[in-house]
Amino acid sequence: MASLILCGISLPSKAMQDEVLLFSLQLMQENLIFTACDFFNIDLTMLSSVVSTITTYLVILIQLDRTKESSEDTNTQKHF
Repeated sequence: MASLILCGISLPSKAMQDEVLLFSLQLMQENLIFTACDFFNIDLTMLSSVVSTITTYLVILIQLDRTKESSEDTNTQKHF
């Protein structure tokens, strides 16, 4: 996609056009990988892991909060 945009631009000199063409070819052939200081890759797998972990913790917190509310309700009913 980016190479199509780059190739469609008219540049002032042939040398610049050649550089843009070589750069677009390099982008298409290289596998671009983002890492966090080479500890782990930042990709869709990591993103889905983060989202699933956050969802799991939220579900657990909601369940614990409901358990706490229901135990408080039973304790107040015993005092009356």
